[in-house]
Amino acid sequence: MDIDIGTPADFRITLGHIVDMLRVINTAALMNEAEHGGKAERGGMPVRILWATAYRMKRTGNLGEGTDCLPWKRQKFYDALRLLVNIGYYDAYAGVAEGPIKDRKPYSLEDRDAQQALGNASWHIVSRSKRVMSPSCFPVQCPNEAVMAIFKGHLSENLIDTAIHEHVRTTFDLRQSERVFRAFRSLAGTYNRLREEGQKDTSSTFTPISFSALLAESILDLQKEDPVDPRRAEQLARAFIEIALCVGGILWRDRKLYDHLKLAAPCDYQWLFSTLFGLQTSMGELNRVFFGGVLLPGASQIPARWDGDRHEQELVSSLAAVVQGDSGSGKTTFACHLAFDVVRHGGVCLYLALEQWPNDLQRAFYGFGWLPDKGLFDYLGPTLIANQPMEAEEPSGHSDDSPEARYFRVFRERVDQNHSEKKGVFGLMPIRPGSWPQLRQWIDSFLEIEALRHYPISVLALDPFNAFVALADPPSEGGSEGKSKGRLSHEVRATIGDIFEQAKYHNVNILMLCEGGHTQDKEIAHITNTSDLVFTLHRANLVQDPYTTETGSHAWSRRLSIYKSRFQKTLPGHHRFKITENGVSIDLSPQAFVRRLEDNIPSRRLDLPLSSGFPDLDDILRGKSREGRALCRNSFTVYMGPTGCAKSELAILFLLAPVANKPILNRIRQKEPGSQRSLLVTFRDDWANVGNVLRGPIGEYLGIRDVKQAQRTLTLLQLPVGFVSASELLAALQNIFDEHARLGEGFGRVVFDNLAYMELMSPLLRSEPYFIHGLMTLLRQKRVSVLFVTSSMDTLEKSTLQAQIRDSADNVVVFDRPKPKLGEIATGTTRVAVLKSVHMEHYRERCPLSFGEKRISKLETNQFKSKLSEALQGNDWCSEEAVKKIIQIAQTQTKGLGRSVSFENLVRELLTEACGKEGKPKEKALIKEITELHRMQGFLRLERIS
Repeated sequence: MDIDIGTPADFRITLGHIVDMLRVINTAALMNEAEHGGKAERGGMPVRILWATAYRMKRTGNLGEGTDCLPWKRQKFYDALRLLVNIGYYDAYAGVAEGPIKDRKPYSLEDRDAQQALGNASWHIVSRSKRVMSPSCFPVQCPNEAVMAIFKGHLSENLIDTAIHEHVRTTFDLRQSERVFRAFRSLAGTYNRLREEGQKDTSSTFTPISFSALLAESILDLQKEDPVDPRRAEQLARAFIEIALCVGGILWRDRKLYDHLKLAAPCDYQWLFSTLFGLQTSMGELNRVFFGGVLLPGASQIPARWDGDRHEQELVSSLAAVVQGDSGSGKTTFACHLAFDVVRHGGVCLYLALEQWPNDLQRAFYGFGWLPDKGLFDYLGPTLIANQPMEAEEPSGHSDDSPEARYFRVFRERVDQNHSEKKGVFGLMPIRPGSWPQLRQWIDSFLEIEALRHYPISVLALDPFNAFVALADPPSEGGSEGKSKGRLSHEVRATIGDIFEQAKYHNVNILMLCEGGHTQDKEIAHITNTSDLVFTLHRANLVQDPYTTETGSHAWSRRLSIYKSRFQKTLPGHHRFKITENGVSIDLSPQAFVRRLEDNIPSRRLDLPLSSGFPDLDDILRGKSREGRALCRNSFTVYMGPTGCAKSELAILFLLAPVANKPILNRIRQKEPGSQRSLLVTFRDDWANVGNVLRGPIGEYLGIRDVKQAQRTLTLLQLPVGFVSASELLAALQNIFDEHARLGEGFGRVVFDNLAYMELMSPLLRSEPYFIHGLMTLLRQKRVSVLFVTSSMDTLEKSTLQAQIRDSADNVVVFDRPKPKLGEIATGTTRVAVLKSVHMEHYRERCPLSFGEKRISKLETNQFKSKLSEALQGNDWCSEEAVKKIIQIAQTQTKGLGRSVSFENLVRELLTEACGKEGKPKEKALIKEITELHRMQGFLRLERIS
């Protein structure tokens, strides 16, 4: 893999060095125990261990010997590490690794020894994330000396996964053969068996296992099913483990045990094939649609075998793929983008435009930024013939003088030359065929290029198939009738079958575009029947979707589905298909989104406490027995009611309660350990709205009046409305979770505010049945506690999306007002009731909500303190009499505040806690806490009805 990354030094770093270094760190992390374990929470691995590990891997054959592989000599090894840090693939920090990565100061290794930092402190490898090799490689942090954090840098973000695939294939000699396919199916079966057996013995979702045990079991099962050399069996097992660790995320490294792994998710063997051998495209989520990549076999990926004196190819052949769709659905853009992805990965593609002018296509290539090629591949387009001089020694009129002959001569020479450099070739035929024999001659000329067998992927693109019929039956000069329909159909089918057969014989993939669909044209139906892979591009049907306008349909209605896939598993659904400034981008359909996540959803525990941040509401949810919990962690809650009921304000209270600056709310932090970071998802509001809420009663209630203070733990995600698809919204949510996970942060609480506005302004979401199911699945997989803010019950019955959320929720809290008279607006007192809770022990009555209506003056506060001091003097604080006196004082001094739902229980809890302490707190401190609790009732309370 010779893709060089430019460096200022005289040493050229290739992707092979990056991948090998990751693999060395991965192996060292499993085989060497961390240091500094007693001086910090977790230790670090000295850099000197890396070279020793690399040396052992070289000797055992687990590290390649190619020119782009990591050097094994000590000094060159450290030089390579130093350059990787300076280029930006790894980061180095001096001092203790504390705090977020973004807040640490980098330390340059330029002209310095990679074995030691300043002050003779040795470098230690630490991790940026938790378990897996991608993006980091060691499950420890906080050594007490110099730190080198290993993770994907800005240069390797888009290349590292592909590099890992290719380098693992090269190191372990993995080809697209029957034996390798059988081996990986066996390895996936062993992995799933061990995971299921481990789950029977533990309540955890993840199955722990030692690295050596997993390796031994994999080798044993592999040799049982297919007698294979022990050394080869070990290589295949190691390749499986590396792919599972590096790319898949199904295998995690244990946080505490240095040589242990966790079987985190089931393994699909078809995912293994797609990940290892599939083409990694740059079209958004298209790789996920194919569980890792599109399988387009090439001759160099298929090993040859000898059967006696005969030289035979393994039974893995190329594909015949079809892209079908109506005019304007994006067929040509999709096919060209796929073709450029092929050549970027070292393949060959010849694109034959049968109707569209090649110059117009070339202009589109530049418009999407696919050209210039920047040295990754060679492009041979329409300008090739115009700029190429005629050879003087050839006689005029000779066949070699024709434009197509000159083009194919140069194209063949470039293909012969580039395979040794592992450089791709993209050919756009500069002219269109004028006859059927001419087109067939071009196709045969391409298939007969001998050097194609040296390339990983070869593709012949024909755009469109519909032009075949016109070429096969050209209009006659005399105006007589052409061929009969039956005869023409027979000739076209026979020719297409012959082209497919010849392409498979030469291991060349065919990509054919068809305008229309198999239901509209019998010839297209015949092609889809004989093809191996069929992409179908759709446009929205305005009759079926009355909410979509003509303008909205034109801009947002493109969809992609996989109508047929013979040899590869795909995700279902109509996936969002966008044409952007960079080409095609695919977003997973909600149905596919759910299928991708459903195998990796941890079981929920609805027995862990969670507070809403509003003690009165917590009290109603607990019920009379008080044995239940207010809310439960990882549960879904709905605040449902008309506008102006303070739902959004209470949602902000829910998000910021774990970081409140009030003694009563500080108890939440003690009872609910875990992440204090929260996420606010809005469709209209922004930070200005959050600031307005914090300047009101909620800010006083929380003790947080500044937006900047809230932003330390609160993240705001504003999702678009309009003609947005469910796929786009789910992708945006997935990205925000992934972005914070890369920083080592996770969300504990999530709020979706103003869902009524979202549903009103986003017509495409109404016709998407899997959107809410996909949203709930994503949130459950992230193990967050979620609050949805929806409209009132009357509106909800007419709102499909909000009704689905309500029915899927664990807790439903209803805000309502008395029904107004005819022609009037409901402006009465807001009442709150619980419609549903997890344990169903909640109070059933409606309680009036007081929001900022009664603020206690300084005089009233002083009077309350004085009366409270008199009541506590000489009395037993733990007695019921003391509680009753305090409640009576609160009701007498300030009308209504003592009737708060939770006030009596909170006072009793404060007094019980004070009595339980070894040394009683001072009376002054207790009075201060009760007074603060009393004052908070003026900002927010639910009043109990007598």
